[in-house]
Amino acid sequence: MSEFVSKPNFYVEGKEIVISKSNALIEGAYDLSPAEHDLLTLAINKLHGQRTNGKQVFITAKEFAVANKVSEKYAYDLLKQTATRLHERKLKCTIYVDEDKKVAGEEDIYSIARPKGFHKPMKMHFNWLQAVAYQDENGFIYLMFSDPLAYLIGKTGEAYTKYDYLKTNDLNGFHAKRLYELVNKWKGAKPTNGNKYPQVIMALEEWKEFFGCADKYNKTAEFKRWVLLPS
Repeated sequence: MSEFVSKPNFYVEGKEIVISKSNALIEGAYDLSPAEHDLLTLAINKLHGQRTNGKQVFITAKEFAVANKVSEKYAYDLLKQTATRLHERKLKCTIYVDEDKKVAGEEDIYSIARPKGFHKPMKMHFNWLQAVAYQDENGFIYLMFSDPLAYLIGKTGEAYTKYDYLKTNDLNGFHAKRLYELVNKWKGAKPTNGNKYPQVIMALEEWKEFFGCADKYNKTAEFKRWVLLPS
């Protein structure tokens, strides 16, 4: 592991941090703490940016501190706490079976972008990680992504959202960070049905699943008060 730590940090002071994240993950359903969301976002973007086609990535306390504008000591402690919880975190997302690819006999018949031809949506349920470890001496966290997540990261170029990570530093909480990502995904969409701006219509249950609280807030007013309005 030491050979990875000795390499230059991917996130450094004064350098813009532009996140490129698969739309399957942007629209997925999951529940994380703000720190977990930040760590996974940075790790996924780092792996995608390194173009290694692997599923292992290291995030140092210094990288996390620079990206989130916090002290290195705080980042060090936060990564250590986060490492113990991440292994059990799960998510759900949608990919598509491209029937044209299937008929053509292609090896990979799945797409994270909605194919223009005949296709079938398929729900994926999986863990974010296959393994996680924290190295005290050098202050870094090691993440081995699960195979489905590594697959989605590898297909990021098919359909993805880009945004300035530093603009998320002042967002208060996990739900606000998720909503910010979703807004950025739809930001460049074309208006439909004569509307001035793009419109995204989701049922209440879809919003609850998106925010990872499908089993909470039985009353709409509670969901609006504790999740939607604060975000």
